[in-house]
Amino acid sequence: EFMKKGSKNELKANLECDLPAVAAMLPKTLGLKEQTKLTGGKLVGSVQTIDETGIKMLAGLVSIEGLAGVMEGKPISLSEPIKAQAKISAEGEKIKFEKVGVSSAFATVNCSGTTETFNYDAQINLAKLAAELGQFADLGKYKLAGQVAAKGTITNNDKTTIFVNSSSISNLKVNPTPDITISEPNASLDAIAAIDKQ
Repeated sequence: EFMKKGSKNELKANLECDLPAVAAMLPKTLGLKEQTKLTGGKLVGSVQTIDETGIKMLAGLVSIEGLAGVMEGKPISLSEPIKAQAKISAEGEKIKFEKVGVSSAFATVNCSGTTETFNYDAQINLAKLAAELGQFADLGKYKLAGQVAAKGTITNNDKTTIFVNSSSISNLKVNPTPDITISEPNASLDAIAAIDKQ
């Protein structure tokens, strides 16, 4: 209703959540390490209808800012905010994703398309991911490094949903123990999967 052409309805909302307070109430739900205590950080969000060149859109932004804490007496923090944003429009019954993205110190994800055809492109630095999020959450016993790149398309209709993905990993290193290193300079994976709705 908010995005229909000619609609006079407007939407504007803001959100701010204190993450240390949430973590104190739901430590296991957030997956924090047992001896980790958050001392700062907030989840900030906004959503509103906007008009760009005569096209009405729904624009949203969510970010985790200033996340900091203490782990075994040592201060920890994210080096930069984690941000997610989206711009969505409507053409009749079809929803169009003009722009959907996530950005952080360790990953960027960009998406676009419609509910019928959705495209994505992701870049992830495994070492930075472990260094940033691994301060707060248990990411497993394996130490990882390398660059992951993935592109794909999700096609959806009344009968099937089809996933097409092409991924590559460069300079992959896996350390199951401190004295063992498994490395792979370049690896790639192409995959197609389909889900029958009938």
